[in-house]
Amino acid sequence: MRNVSIKNRENSLFIVFSWIAALGLFCLGMWQFHNTEFYSHFGLVPGGRGDPRLVTALMEYFHHSLHGPGSLVSPAFYYPAKGCMGYADVFLSYALFYDWLRNGGWDVFTSLQICVFVTDILNYLCCFLFLWRGLRQGVLASALGSFFFAYNAPKFNQISHVQLQCLFWFPLVLWCLVEWAGKRRGMKPSHAFGWLSLAGLLFNLQLYSAFYVSWFFVFWSFLFLLLAFLFSPTREFLWNLVRCYRFPLMGGGGVTLAGLIPFLIIYLPVIRNFGGKNYSEILMMLPDAHSFLWMGPRHAWWGWLWDKCPAIQAYPVEGEVRMGFGLVVLIAWAVLTALAVKSIRKKGSMRADFLPQGLPLQFTALVVLATTLFYLLAFQFPGGHSLWHLVYYLFPGGQSIRAVSRCAVFLALPMAIAFTIVFQAGLNKVMALKDGSSRWLGLLILLFPAGLMAYEQTAFPPTPAFDKMWELNRLEYLSQKIPAGTKAFYAALAPGLPYSATDIQIDAMMLSSVRGIPTLNGYSGENPSQWQLYVVRSPKYEEHVQEWIKLKGIQEPVFRLEIDH
Repeated sequence: MRNVSIKNRENSLFIVFSWIAALGLFCLGMWQFHNTEFYSHFGLVPGGRGDPRLVTALMEYFHHSLHGPGSLVSPAFYYPAKGCMGYADVFLSYALFYDWLRNGGWDVFTSLQICVFVTDILNYLCCFLFLWRGLRQGVLASALGSFFFAYNAPKFNQISHVQLQCLFWFPLVLWCLVEWAGKRRGMKPSHAFGWLSLAGLLFNLQLYSAFYVSWFFVFWSFLFLLLAFLFSPTREFLWNLVRCYRFPLMGGGGVTLAGLIPFLIIYLPVIRNFGGKNYSEILMMLPDAHSFLWMGPRHAWWGWLWDKCPAIQAYPVEGEVRMGFGLVVLIAWAVLTALAVKSIRKKGSMRADFLPQGLPLQFTALVVLATTLFYLLAFQFPGGHSLWHLVYYLFPGGQSIRAVSRCAVFLALPMAIAFTIVFQAGLNKVMALKDGSSRWLGLLILLFPAGLMAYEQTAFPPTPAFDKMWELNRLEYLSQKIPAGTKAFYAALAPGLPYSATDIQIDAMMLSSVRGIPTLNGYSGENPSQWQLYVVRSPKYEEHVQEWIKLKGIQEPVFRLEIDH
């Protein structure tokens, strides 16, 4: 009786410890991603002056299109080109919240900060709920997996790409699919249609918020299903699902496709005009062997690789291939991949009720193998050879993915699922030990590599940032230079200022979006045909401006705004 009482007390302590750890990991992740803002009392905006200002301008266009002049599909940059929204992400998840904040009186940059801050909270929370309630894993294991998904090093290294921070719809999509697949024949067709439709709508929300990671999700899902159909137990399970729910599947697919209609309206004209990216451009950002450990020159443990590895210094776009999760994760994933291959080869059966309870080794193995296969396809071998050219030519949308190395930001989700399941399995074995000392020792042994993994994700100094009040004052100064009644303008750089061409293009977009005045300038993933205004330092810049005005038949006067501050 005494032993039972002691064990119950230990279990209670472990539950309290698990929830404290879950809260602690959340706070650690939020601190790492936003400590620049905390230190500056939210006076600094993380990520540098490039993409964060660009995203702010795009969301400001969205805000104005809802409440004043402007078109949602054709924001007023690259004036008078149409369909400019198709040159970039829609940023829907941010834009709706941003619009509400702007209506509440917040300035443009504070609204951006709050959007990203809330998104990072939701990334952790939604993943935790999916792992804890959807996959029925323990609190501690779910917290570790959620931390890895929401606050990993590749995501931190891409903090300037604001669209890559919005990922919380993915766990919700998977949760819906788990609820549907887990019930199998016990679910009414109407309920199955509801879960499948909800999954499709949530995916659409993610797609309209961030195209890259959504495409990565689709491609990973394709690899997962392909592997699942290679093995008879999982193939039988999937065919049974299709036979039982063929009509709900068709209905849910129809809802999903209907939600894609606006997406096609926005992006099909751009695809028809420009086609895909050139493969040589994609090759510059395919990861090689060094990429899987490279975490940037500012990382506490691995920053020294910059000085010791000329191959890293030679990366054409070094910032895009910082996709390392750290040595602990690299070793752990290599071990998991070897075990996954072994389990698939040796195990010949899989329980049909594998979701959401009783997760077998094979299910985790398929998650691991699909993720590893993704990495192998994206891998660039010596000499610039890669299997990705097959994906580029054969898989829908593959030619639109330029920065393939960003896949690590999404692949953190299936990796988090696998780590959570494996950690929970180890935890179950440890907690089943009869001796109390052995249980606590086993727990410490499990937590040690988990702690190292968490440290490697957060061993960075505060990220570079810009002063939002300085930017707001500068924006106000430049805005006052544009006369009332101006119908369109273009930006020119005053001599002696150190700004880049990108800075000037985004300056023009910021001013255009705030004032509601079209600008001939612009900056995005694509440029309109025959638009040559990016070269603001060229002696022929003014000639290019006049050529664009003549080409597009602009009749109204175009104001020349000199950026002199």
